[in-house]
Amino acid sequence: MREYVFTIHYEEGADDLMDLFIEWPSLHAIAISHASDETMWRLDYVTGKSEALDAFEALIADIAHCDAVIGDQLVVDREYEVLLRDPQECVVYTRRPERDDARSVTSIINEYLGDGHLCQTDRRGNEYEWRILVDDERAVSDIYDRLHAGVRDGVSVELTKISDPTYWTNNVVRSGSLPPEQREAIEAAVELGYYEKPRQVSAVNVADELGISQSTYQYRLNAAESWLAKQFVEHL
Repeated sequence: MREYVFTIHYEEGADDLMDLFIEWPSLHAIAISHASDETMWRLDYVTGKSEALDAFEALIADIAHCDAVIGDQLVVDREYEVLLRDPQECVVYTRRPERDDARSVTSIINEYLGDGHLCQTDRRGNEYEWRILVDDERAVSDIYDRLHAGVRDGVSVELTKISDPTYWTNNVVRSGSLPPEQREAIEAAVELGYYEKPRQVSAVNVADELGISQSTYQYRLNAAESWLAKQFVEHL
């Protein structure tokens, strides 16, 4: 399998939703999408400042087109639901029918690779990145030609990366790489309220609960927190 990345670039004014990402640099959306001949589904995880998320929610409620299609901005029937909304993050589920005059990028990929392919996307600023795993490299040039031919004014597409599938194996937080004693230390801290505001227990209390010395517990907890911080920064 090989990993291919297509990046779609938007000029300001070319797309209402992408304009929002340009206006709010803190806004960042990662999604997984899938499409059949009849339907497209996607799940977006969106982070950013609270004001940016408010603007995002307001826009998707009234938006008259789907930004993940190739062609003109067309009114489409769709269903969406905000599954989670916190001050700095939200999760949005979307389902919409495919149309001959408004094919989603996901469905175009499936035309050449067959049903069952997942697409991972990343939106930030004026870029909308599409990442796919491909076992038939001959289809990639056809996908690119189809996308390139269908983009509207103010939008361009390029093939930005071809590599082994490192993203799919590395860009996840794997708790198995955290030593068991460090995992136990941070799990106990969470369970007992060490991270609550105000703090419900001290490090001494958690160490006593685990039956180890305070110095040993503090070392393990610091190591686990360091690991989590590095994982967070690497996978932003």
